[in-house]
Amino acid sequence: MIRKLFWAILLLAGICVATSLLDRRRAKQRRQLWTEATDPS
Repeated sequence: MIRKLFWAILLLAGICVATSLLDRRRAKQRRQLWTEATDPS
């Protein structure tokens, strides 16, 4: 019982970390695209 709970928490933590890393990378790409689009030169 406790082991299942532990694995469930571990899985949720892993998913949260993966999504946060993906969002950070996506945000960086979006920022680069935004700077390129708004660059006057």
